[in-house]
Amino acid sequence: MKRLATYLIALFSTLCVAAQDMQADSVTLTLPTDVYAYYVTVTPGNTFTTMLGHAALRMQCPSAGLDYCFTVKAPEIGNEFTAMTLRTLKAGLVPEETPQFFQDYISEGRGIDEYPLNLTLQEARTLWRLLDEEVARGLYRNVDYIHNGCTQQVAIVLFAALGQRPLRIDSVANTLLPYENRRQILARYMNPSYWKGFVGHSLYGGTPDESVYGRAKLIMPADLAAALRQMELARPATTVAKPTLSTTPPAFSPLMATALFLLLCQIPVRHSVVDKVLLIVYSLFALLLCWIVFVSKTPGTEWNWLLIPFNPLPVLLYKWRGRTFHVLCAVVLLAFLVFMAFNLNRLFFLEQLLVVTGILIRVIYHSFNINLLKQRQV
Repeated sequence: MKRLATYLIALFSTLCVAAQDMQADSVTLTLPTDVYAYYVTVTPGNTFTTMLGHAALRMQCPSAGLDYCFTVKAPEIGNEFTAMTLRTLKAGLVPEETPQFFQDYISEGRGIDEYPLNLTLQEARTLWRLLDEEVARGLYRNVDYIHNGCTQQVAIVLFAALGQRPLRIDSVANTLLPYENRRQILARYMNPSYWKGFVGHSLYGGTPDESVYGRAKLIMPADLAAALRQMELARPATTVAKPTLSTTPPAFSPLMATALFLLLCQIPVRHSVVDKVLLIVYSLFALLLCWIVFVSKTPGTEWNWLLIPFNPLPVLLYKWRGRTFHVLCAVVLLAFLVFMAFNLNRLFFLEQLLVVTGILIRVIYHSFNINLLKQRQV
């Protein structure tokens, strides 16, 4: 009797296991097998928040009618300057239907390329799951184009889905980008001869000048695409739309503006109108630098070396026209130029050099013409 009971229990257990296996197999069979992933890059736009371009991940499942681009988004910011300097903006991954995502950027005249990713079915499913989990967290990250911009967020999620692969991303990044800091990497895309590049490099300091290694260098959409291609994780790009924004250099370039500023500084000190114009320009830029360094919460504005030549003290002490004051200013400006010329950890562009040189020349003029200034005041 006991032997019969044992056989019955064993048979019942076998049937239960077989039923569970059949249920698991049926669930596996119902999962879509046509899951595809693409890395999407968007060319830069005309504003400061879009001048570095954009990156996203496109996930597609034709049999289920699903086609979304997972993109880093922030709420509508209105005026860019006040939004970026008066408060800390939050951003996060948001799914957008691919046709709408493409149309939004095409309407801005920006180009779009997509790179099919060489993922297994399981990796593609894992990537989609991780993207959904990131979306569920909402807009919880600070807007930071240096540490967690769109390219970095895409890379984090993508490499997490490829956790089982022996990736050599750090060595690939160092080979593709043999640069010491992020400013040198950005300079390949932010031309200082254009106003956006000139202003961007002039205002941002601190973090962009820190040394970086490996995957931390992948801050630009095109650089991540090149790394994925070299690791054979992505196939050649398909162009969705070509950029239509004008890339013609401006007629009045930053170099022309700074050259005019330098010429203006050559006018003899007896022309008080010139001094007033230069004082206004100097004051506005000094206040702007103080604002973005000490008030702004924008990442990358922790410190700016231009605060040394451009600071409010000369404006506050404008009435003190003693020779000692002007000589002291000249020494500080000259030391600043020498320091920047030999500081290899930072790019110092010709435009900035000309501006500081102009101020130095003007200060020297005043230091050798104190008597003339006093006679004019009498």
